[in-house]
Amino acid sequence: METPPMWLEELMIKKNGSTPKLIVKKTLSQSDVALRQARLLIPPTQMVTKVFLTQEEEGSSRNEGVSVLLVDTNQNDHTLGLRKWNKKFHLCDGWNDVVAQNGFKVKQVLPLWSFRCEEGKLCFALPPKEKHESFLEDFEEVMEKVDPFLKENYYLDTLFHDDSDYIDPGPVDSSLEETDVIVEHFDACH
Repeated sequence: METPPMWLEELMIKKNGSTPKLIVKKTLSQSDVALRQARLLIPPTQMVTKVFLTQEEEGSSRNEGVSVLLVDTNQNDHTLGLRKWNKKFHLCDGWNDVVAQNGFKVKQVLPLWSFRCEEGKLCFALPPKEKHESFLEDFEEVMEKVDPFLKENYYLDTLFHDDSDYIDPGPVDSSLEETDVIVEHFDACH
């Protein structure tokens, strides 16, 4: 049995949780992130822990499904359905929202943990994003909005100069007048 990570212990304290179990270290497939599939497939061959449901939940998972709480990588709560079809578990009924809000991609590995919270409710948790992951995502989002000319010149400048020669490219939607000021500043420095 794997020791629960610190982030899970902290989450269980907040949710008054207990009984943590690593269910699967899931490598996301195309079908796990596809809108039309709308589910996370958990095959029994990949499961680390196969016994995590109560007898009542086991019966419900085959029929109408079990309502579960999922805490995603952004630490947001989602109510999902857990179903069992052909001996495989599926997290569904809201999975597409989780994929969209967390930006999951094919081949991304997600450790999925379960625990019990509030009156024995079944909960699942995904590890929170590392601080550097969200910083890089924010940086990439900003860079997508930067004028391609300025972006290209910024990268060229960083290739051929050290940090002391850094020139702020100015506002993203700069006017010609602002661009002239940048050019004059550049010429004065070189």
